[in-house]
Order: sequence, then C-alpha cells, then structure tokens
Amino acid sequence: MLSAADNAEHATLAAANQAALQTAAAAVMPATAIGARLSRPLLLVSDLDDTLLPCKLPQLPQHEQAAAAFRDVWNRSRALGLSCKFVINTGRTLPLFEEAWAGQGARLMPQPDAVVTGVGTRIHHNTAQGWQEDVTWRARMDEGWNSAAAKAAMDAVVQHFGSTSVVYRDAAEMHEHKLTVLYKSELQQALLPLLRQQLQQAGLRATVIEGNSAGPWRFIDLLPQHAGKGTAMQHVMQHYGFDAASTVAAGDSANDLLMLQQARTSIIVGNSAPEVKSWAAGAQQAHQQLHHLHPNPQQQQQQQQQPYCDSPHVYVAKASVAAGVLEGLQALGFLQQ
Repeated sequence: MLSAADNAEHATLAAANQAALQTAAAAVMPATAIGARLSRPLLLVSDLDDTLLPCKLPQLPQHEQAAAAFRDVWNRSRALGLSCKFVINTGRTLPLFEEAWAGQGARLMPQPDAVVTGVGTRIHHNTAQGWQEDVTWRARMDEGWNSAAAKAAMDAVVQHFGSTSVVYRDAAEMHEHKLTVLYKSELQQALLPLLRQQLQQAGLRATVIEGNSAGPWRFIDLLPQHAGKGTAMQHVMQHYGFDAASTVAAGDSANDLLMLQQARTSIIVGNSAPEVKSWAAGAQQAHQQLHHLHPNPQQQQQQQQQPYCDSPHVYVAKASVAAGVLEGLQALGFLQQ
C-alpha cells in the first residue's frame, strides 16, 4: 500500500513528465508539421467528431489547418511505404459517417483503411470495390443477441419514464445491433438500473454505453455483449497485424472510454469531455505508480509485453482536435521531420 506522500510524489512526477512531453510536442503544431512523417509502424484508431474534425466545436481556420497537416503527415508516410494504418472509430452508423465524410472529411482527412461504426457494432474495410463489411465481426455481434428482446427492454424503460423524458434517436442512428435513446440527465441514477434489470429479466447479455454528461440530456447506446469501440479496436489490431506497442487510440468523449482504456497508448485531445479528462488523470497516476513499483527495466519490459495494460500510457494534449492528435503523436515519438 502506497502512502499519501508516495501518491503525492507520483502525482507530481506525472505532472512533470506530462509538462515535459507537452514541451517536446510544441514543434508539431500544424504550421511546423511541414515535411513530418511517421517514424515507426503505427496503427492509429481514432474517433472522428471533435477528435479529428470539429463537430460541436466551432469551425475555425486553425482546425482546418490542423486537419490538413494530419492528412499530409499520413499521406507522406504512406507514399514512403511506411507501415501504417488509419482507422476511424465512430459512434455514427455507416450512412451517417458517409454523410459526414462527403463534406470536410474527404477534403481534409487521409482515406481511412477501415472504419468502425455504430459504437463498435460494424467494421468496414476500404477496398478497391468500396467499403467491404467484416463478416467475422458481424457474426460476433449476433452471438447471444436478440434484437427484439433488446427493443422490448428499452421500450419498457421508455414507457416507465415517459416518451417525453426518454426518446429514441432517428432510425438512421440505429440498426439491429444498436439502439440509442436520449434521456433527461436527472434520470441517470434510476434509468440505468432499470434498463439492466430489464435486460437481466430477458436473459440478454448486452453492453450499455453512456454518452457525455454535458447539458440537460444524455444518451445511451444498447449494444450486443461483444460490441464497443474497445473490442472493435482489438479486432482491427489482429486483422492488420499490429501489436499493442504499435497501436495508439485517440478520442474525446465518454463513448471513447472503452477504446482508450483498452489501448496501451492513447491520446486525449484538449477539448475532451470532463469525464474523459478525469479518467486520463487517474490513468496517468496509475502508470507512474506501475513504473515506480517496477523500476527494473526487465520487469518493465515484461509488463509492456502484456497484450493490454491496466495502466495505459495516456497523453493529454493541450491542442484541440487534429492538432491535439499531432501533438500526441509527436510527444509519443511517432513523428519525425
């Protein structure tokens, strides 16, 4: 058991290390990212909205500049034949992703090698014939899932609280493996236990993903037991042959947490939601404690060889959206001039 003094010391070290990384990352701001490329193999698995491109954030010129710099870094690395894969991991369904991509996405972002949609319920690979669904992942979504029973459980919740307090999202945001509702934030303590009770009574194992807490409304996604941005990221890692040391996750919102938690290395952009920053602070302290308990390089190497760490290395960027992702990649040693 670590003493309060030890915990304080670790927190101080974590803050100092974070400050040093941010100082080192300053050189990668978009204006000076010209000519930069990846320095080693990388699978980047990133959220889209408000992680790479502004959605709720204002559409500012510097955000567009940062996105273009990110695109150029990635395209330059591909042209040099470097081992790199770019995967978007979004809560949007595929049609809504394509709608967003048709605008600033296609203009400012590199073409993704794959896209994970519907909060980890679908994976599509980018082929010469267009988006090709990963049928292995689709089959996994069907395991233990009953869409009618899931709908009945959610209907019971809507009926209990009333359709003015719990509202289904538009049909375009849902499919047979994804149910999404908005509900009034003050209902959280009562709604989630009721939903889990309904699922238990139906004998249905499911994943419940909460959205950000900002504002008077929250949303939740009801998904199959194997779904989620984290498990989908693991599937993509295996598909493309990247290990944990060569994979970085990037996100900003509550529904990114499973992905960020299951990655060994992750980037939290500067505009992230409060609950994401709170988790990141705890993860950074745990990471420092782990290295304090295992100061021997051989022990550290053994820990790093584990598939997924209980205390991931989290970089919290000062910059927002794509500039924050670039900042993180530079600080983590994935970029060079």
